[in-house]
Amino acid sequence: MNIKKIFISLFMLQLFIVANAQDVVVEVKGVGPDRASALNDARRMAVEKGCGVAVKSSTEVRDFLVIRDAISTQSTGWISWDSIVKETPLRDSYEVILKAKVSQKVIEQSVKTLAQWLGGLQFLVFYDPREIPAENIPYYEYAYDRFNQQLKKKDYRYIEKNMYDVFTKKGEIEKLANDTSEYSYMQKLGATVKAEFTIFIKQIDIRNLAAEGFAPGYKVTIHAIAYDNCTAEGFAPVVMEGTSAIPDKNTGIQTAIDQAILKGSDAMLYQFNKYMGDWVSTGAAFELRFYGLDYDELRPLKGKFKNDPLFGQQLSINDEATYSKWNLTFNSKPDELLDYVLDNATFVKKSNIYGRLISFKPRTSTGSNNGAAPVNNQGSAVTPVAPTPAGGNAGTNAKPIDANTKPGGRK
Repeated sequence: MNIKKIFISLFMLQLFIVANAQDVVVEVKGVGPDRASALNDARRMAVEKGCGVAVKSSTEVRDFLVIRDAISTQSTGWISWDSIVKETPLRDSYEVILKAKVSQKVIEQSVKTLAQWLGGLQFLVFYDPREIPAENIPYYEYAYDRFNQQLKKKDYRYIEKNMYDVFTKKGEIEKLANDTSEYSYMQKLGATVKAEFTIFIKQIDIRNLAAEGFAPGYKVTIHAIAYDNCTAEGFAPVVMEGTSAIPDKNTGIQTAIDQAILKGSDAMLYQFNKYMGDWVSTGAAFELRFYGLDYDELRPLKGKFKNDPLFGQQLSINDEATYSKWNLTFNSKPDELLDYVLDNATFVKKSNIYGRLISFKPRTSTGSNNGAAPVNNQGSAVTPVAPTPAGGNAGTNAKPIDANTKPGGRK
């Protein structure tokens, strides 16, 4: 073979590599109760594996594991083709070996899209002690700790226990609940500790099975729901159940709580990840609040939203007591949405921005506090500031400072 042919062959090979650099072929196993479920699981695993390849060399993507889990809840648009290599019906499940081609270019763009919304993402696990019998508080604290352990296991960042202590005291909770601002209870909690999402332990029901005529043991049912603190939207209600055959009360109840959260938290986090995964196609969920403005003044802005591809087709408008609330999706960062509104509605000015919650007031405003920030019981403006943990800066580490410290500062 002469030199010219060698160069031509090398050039064609290089073109082939470049042309296929945007795709990766992966082979994965999916498991489910039936064939369709196993196939869906395999496609999810293929996207998850492809996502890992896409950002393997990146050191700049924060919350990568959250982003990867969010992207892996969807397969449409990322898998260009797939082929079943092997499928095996088992006694009580089904297994599929799948080969799939995953688009790296699309995944890389999806990772960047989610990263712009989720930088510094933190979870807040919370329960409201006001209506809980005093003898049951230790079990709520135990459940709180176990939820955080599940988040830690997935490398998700969460609010540390010593920060949690700031608002678990009854007086702090009541101060938030009696706040006269328009910010919702969950949004105020999130703003206080700089958390974007809340897992709220709403209720724990405990049954003594021996007292009901059954074999000794305990059954625990946990009612929990996840909230987007920026929009106050609850999106992942989950009922978790666990049982224990241990007759000792404390050990039996704690074991049942362990079982309930171990089985149920994955279902809740999947709903959370799917909620964020939808952002890739529709845009992130935002809430805009317009204080002191009539709907007629805002109608032209509504028309611009509906005709701009940056906005999803999800727009709802509700009039509250002192403001008009717009819930919508937007395919870019919060500061860009802020600029968009200011550029297209010159009669308003920014009042406040908290994550994906942005408030506006008339440009002719005399400086009233409408929407500017939460206010305390005396009507004074309060700027939500995350307390500084005793061991370092807020949100810098997902790990609790002292795993033996209980909420309330007790050992």
